[in-house]
Formats: sequence, structure tokens, C-alpha cells
Amino acid sequence: MKASLDVVFATYAGLPHGDPDDRLALSLLEAKGLTVAVIDWRTVPASQLDSRLVVLRSTWDYHHYCHQFLDWVDVVATRTVLRNEAPMIHWNAGKKYLLELEQCGVPVAPTIYLEKSKAQEMDASALAATLTSAKLDGAAQIVVKPAVGLCTYGVKRFTLGQTSEEDICAHVKSLAATNDVLIQPFLTAVESYGERALVFLDNQFSHAVRKAPFQISAPAGQAGETSVTADEVEIAFGQNVLSKLKLLTGFEPLFARVDVVRDVSGQMMLMELELIEPSLFLAMGPGAPERFAQAIVSVLDSIPALSRN
Repeated sequence: MKASLDVVFATYAGLPHGDPDDRLALSLLEAKGLTVAVIDWRTVPASQLDSRLVVLRSTWDYHHYCHQFLDWVDVVATRTVLRNEAPMIHWNAGKKYLLELEQCGVPVAPTIYLEKSKAQEMDASALAATLTSAKLDGAAQIVVKPAVGLCTYGVKRFTLGQTSEEDICAHVKSLAATNDVLIQPFLTAVESYGERALVFLDNQFSHAVRKAPFQISAPAGQAGETSVTADEVEIAFGQNVLSKLKLLTGFEPLFARVDVVRDVSGQMMLMELELIEPSLFLAMGPGAPERFAQAIVSVLDSIPALSRN
């Protein structure tokens, strides 16, 4: 039996109609005669999906239900075509991927990665020793964040020497109740040069945005971001990250956001590689909605044999 829909965008309950930014692409797909829909991943069981293609978009609560979400992704992938692919989603769901990219030669923001069990047992003196031994580039401030999370969820900034190790340790342990934990230096360029989000569609650079520091979770364009022009160095950096992604996972993404910043010496560093639910800021890139819609059409054109469930 032929699938009822061509394309489904997956969202969450907070945006039942999807991110308005994503709807720019959906409208173009509808104009091409394709049947489209937006569904909340938590209310529509994967076994009931009836579409040729499911595209993960604004599933902004997945970090609260990570195991459930990954199970849903796996079932979707058995029924239809999923983008990005399930192996990439599993790999990207926890920020330990940063260490894998670093091992492949990608400059990454200095990171202390604490497994949940170790973080749960850590006391203030052990944390102090860890901070002393780690290479955090002499940071005056650090950022503590969960390994599974998005935007500012669970993220706290501490000033070393002004905040006690006991207070920092308390936050580490609170996160470790459910998560591995990352500690990174606070990079002042986040507030000056800015963290740059490089958007790639169909594995090709599309456009760039300067994110606001500690950006909140909000529909694209409502969190203080501004359009910027990426230079050749930034674009090449992003392309290198995606080449390492293919090396590690075997896949090229339908969409990706490579978030970068510069250190005090101007060196480019990766902050995050977003493959699950990033805002793509389509409205802020001339022609971006059209590029994303065409990338989706290209996926559909490549899977005619999989159009039946």
C-alpha cells in the first residue's frame, strides 16, 4: 500500500505546528504537490507513521526522554526513510562525540568529560584536582553542562576563585544523577566575536548565524541571533567537521549545524555539531528554504522503491 504522506516533520508538544522557520520549507514542498504533515514525536507512535520520509526537526524535548526518543527513532527507521539517519542520531545524542572528533584532528573547545558514575562519586577536593590537572587554557570561568541537552538546559557558568569547589561539585553531582557531565572553559569570544552557527544543507554550506550567548530555546529568529557572513576559513572548518562525521559514522547529513568559536589566539574551535533538532535559521539565509526543500525532494527522488510500507 502506498504511503499516505510524502514528508513528515517531527516536532514536540511546545511547537505543535512545528517551528515557523521550518514551515517555510514545508510550504515550498506543498507548492510542489507533495503531501506533508507535522507530528509530535511523543504522541504519534512510530508504528503508526505512514509517510515516505520523516525529517527530525524541532524535537526540542528529546533530551528529557533520550532513551524513549532513540527507541522511537529506531522504529521509524524500520518503517520508512529517516533523516538524519538513526546511526547519526545515536552518535550525536551525547556530547562524547566531541572527543571522537578531537581524536580525528578537529580542534574542539577544551573539555573535561566525566562519566556519570565518576561524577556521582566526585567530591570537592577531587573536582579541584581535576580542574588543576586539566588543560583549560588558564580559564577564569568554566561552564558545566550535561552530556545530553540542548541550549541552556542544565548549563551553569562559574568563576574560579569566587565560587567554591563545593558549589561547583554540587552542580556536577546534580547533573550526574541522570547524565554524563562536561566541563569546559568559558570562551570570552562567545560574547565578542560570537559563537557562529554554520548551516549545511545536503552536506553543502548554506548560510551562517551569530548566536546569542547562552541562547535560549526559542523558534528561529526569537533568541537574539543575527545573520553573519561566514569567511572561507569558517566554511572550510565546517566542511572538515562533516568529512570527519562521514569517516566516523559513514553518513552525510541532510542537515547539520556546525557551531564554532575562536579562542584568544583566533584559532577556530568546534563547540557543537548539531544533527538532531537544530534551528536552521532558514529565514536568515537567502534561498535557504528553497535549498532545504530541494534537498528533501532529492531524498524522495532517491527512494521510490521505499515508498510502500
